[in-house]
Amino acid sequence: MFSYSPKNIIKMKYKFLTLSLLLAGACATTVMAQDTNYYTPKWSDNIFVSVGGGIHAIENDGFNKLAPHFSISLGKLITPTWGIRGHHTTLVLG
Repeated sequence: MFSYSPKNIIKMKYKFLTLSLLLAGACATTVMAQDTNYYTPKWSDNIFVSVGGGIHAIENDGFNKLAPHFSISLGKLITPTWGIRGHHTTLVLG
């Protein structure tokens, strides 16, 4: 079990300080990256479509089978990190 000895408290403070400095560096890098203008004049720029599929294994009492799974998405990136997306998922049990 963890004990609150002075040695362990110093280690925790050191880890917390290290993590805080790493997080501050990541935030500063993100702020510097936002100086670029990513605006595009056409509304149809940065639109994406994604399609996916897979198999689900359903295991219940008296109902054990594999079921296919399909999905499709349509979206638009507004900035390099923000966008909107519509997503539809279908699980075929029949």
